[in-house]
Amino acid sequence: SVTGDGNAPLPAGCAIADHTAALTFALGIVSALVSRERTGVGQEVECSLLGSMLAAQSWEMTYFSMIGENPQPAGRGHTSLAWQWWTYRTADGWLAVGGVDPARWPGFCRAISREDLMTDERFDNAGKRIREREALNAVVEEHLLTRKTAEWLPALEAEDIFCAPVLDYQQVLSHEQVRANGYTAEIEHPRAGRSTVVPTPIAFSETQVDSTRSEPLHGEHTDEVLREFGFGDGGIEDLRTARVV
Repeated sequence: SVTGDGNAPLPAGCAIADHTAALTFALGIVSALVSRERTGVGQEVECSLLGSMLAAQSWEMTYFSMIGENPQPAGRGHTSLAWQWWTYRTADGWLAVGGVDPARWPGFCRAISREDLMTDERFDNAGKRIREREALNAVVEEHLLTRKTAEWLPALEAEDIFCAPVLDYQQVLSHEQVRANGYTAEIEHPRAGRSTVVPTPIAFSETQVDSTRSEPLHGEHTDEVLREFGFGDGGIEDLRTARVV
C-alpha cells in the first residue's frame, strides 16, 4: 500500500475499488456498443476489481517496473511527486496544494510571502526540494499556520497554484459550486423521508435526467411487470399464493 505514514497501510476513505471498477466497466460497455454500431458484431466485456485498481495505479506500477524501487507511503503527499502535492494545516483548518513544479516554485514562494525560500540553499533546486521535503513542508506549514485558509487562497490562485480548502461532508454538501452544478438533489423516500443525495454528475445537452425520484421499494413494480407479460389480477394472486412472487 502507498497510503498512510509508513507505520501501517491506511485504507481508503470510500469504496474506491467498487466505484473505479464500475466506471471502467461502464466505459467498456459503451466502447463495445460503439464497436457493434461500426462492425455489426457484439462481444463480451470483462472487467474486474483487481484489474481496475491496477489500471488506476498504472503510473506507480510502471515506475516500479522500470526503476525497481517500491513506492513508499507518502503520508499527506504523493509518493511519486515528492513535496509537490501536500496538505497543510492553517490557522483554522487544512489547505491542499498541488502541482508546485519548478516553474511554479517562485510563484508559490511569493504567494505565501516567503521569497527567502527561493534562495535558501536547502531548497534552491528541484532535487533538493525532493530530498529535503520533510524539512521544507515543516517550514511551509509553520508559516501557513499564521493565517486562515481563506486568506491564503487568493494569493495562491493569483500565482496559478493548484489549491483548495479541505472540506468535511457538511461543507461539501452546502458548497455553492456543488449546488449550482446540481451535484446534490433532494428526494422524498416513502419510508426514509426527505434526504439529500448525490445523483449522477453527468449532464447532457438534450437528455433530461430526473434526480428527484428515490429508488423503488422491494417489489413495488411486480404487478406492473406481470401485467406487461399478460397476467391478470387472478393470475397475479395465484402467483402470490404459490409464493412465486
